[in-house]
Amino acid sequence: EADGLNGAPAPAPAPKVRTLEDDVPQISLEKELREELDGTALQQDRQSQRVRGFQDRLQETMELKKKVEDMFVMELEGLGEKLKSEVEQEELRVVSIERLISKFAGALDQKREAVERDAELLAQMQSTQGLGE
Repeated sequence: EADGLNGAPAPAPAPKVRTLEDDVPQISLEKELREELDGTALQQDRQSQRVRGFQDRLQETMELKKKVEDMFVMELEGLGEKLKSEVEQEELRVVSIERLISKFAGALDQKREAVERDAELLAQMQSTQGLGE
């Protein structure tokens, strides 16, 4: 630009020299922000560690729960098989006892018939002795 009086360009304003005092508020603000960010990062890190700890304990608990459930399942399956086997054995015993009862009933009937025959024979013998006297 030209100066209106002599046509010569106006001198450029002298650059302002920054001093340390000019930068102190900026430096202080940056330091506070860094400290706040560091504090926030530290809190987030602690929170993340706590969350990981909770997740690890939860995972361990879930694994233990799974093991206990698996043991119960195995135990129940074993008991189921054992009970099934015992039921089958008891059913066989019932059939065997029924056969024995049937045999005993048959033997009892035979004994009754034999006793009746013997009683009839005795009655005949006594009758015959009575006739012979």
